[in-house]
Amino acid sequence: LLGLAADSLRLVTLPRARISRPFVVVGSIGSGRSTALLLIAAQLADRQVAVCCNDTSPLAACPGAVRLPRDDQDHAVAVLDSLGSSGSPPHLVCDDVDLLAEGPLSTRLDALARDDAGNDAALAIGASTDAVAAAFRGPLAHARRSRCGLLLGAVTRHDAEVLGVTLAGRAPSRIGDPPGRGWLVVAGNGQRLQLADPTGQQLENQLAGLELSA
Repeated sequence: LLGLAADSLRLVTLPRARISRPFVVVGSIGSGRSTALLLIAAQLADRQVAVCCNDTSPLAACPGAVRLPRDDQDHAVAVLDSLGSSGSPPHLVCDDVDLLAEGPLSTRLDALARDDAGNDAALAIGASTDAVAAAFRGPLAHARRSRCGLLLGAVTRHDAEVLGVTLAGRAPSRIGDPPGRGWLVVAGNGQRLQLADPTGQQLENQLAGLELSA
C-alpha cells in the first residue's frame, strides 16, 4: 500500500513483484522522501530488511529492520553478508544515497542495482532530484534507467524526465503541496498520488491483510 490516487481517491498499491531494482524515491528535503522509504520498508515482510540512513531519518524507526552504519561501510557490508548467509539475501532500503561516500557499501549498492548479485531481494534507494538527474554511474544512474520509483515534492516536467515519464497535458506537483504528494512511476507510466503516513493508526488499519510481497 502506498497511498491514495489524486484523481480517484482509490488506494494505490504496489505489488512486490513490480518493484524493479532499484526502486528510487526522488525528492527534495521536506518532500516526504525518507518517510516514503519507511512506508516501503515497513511492508517488506517476507524476509529480513536492512536500512541505511542517518540518525534523524524517519527510516531509522523502521520496526524490525537491521540498521547499517553509514560511517563504517566495511561493517555495513559484513552485516549484509551475515544477514544473507542463510540463503535469502535481505531487502535493502537506503536513504540519501547521493550523500554516501565511496566505499564498500556504495560498491555493493552499485552491484545490487545492476543485479550482479543475482538475487530477488528488493532494493529501494532515496536521493535528491538533482543528484539522480546528474548521475552517470553508480546506483543512481541505474535507478534513472529503471524508470520505476516515486517523484515527490514540487515536480516539474523536467524533473519527471528523470524517470522517463512525460507530464504533457497533466498538472505537475506544485510548491506548497503537502509532504508525500507526487507521482508513482512504473515502467515510465506516471500516476499522481498522496502517500500514506506509515506512522499513523489509519495506515495500520489499511494494512490489515496487505503487504509488499511477491
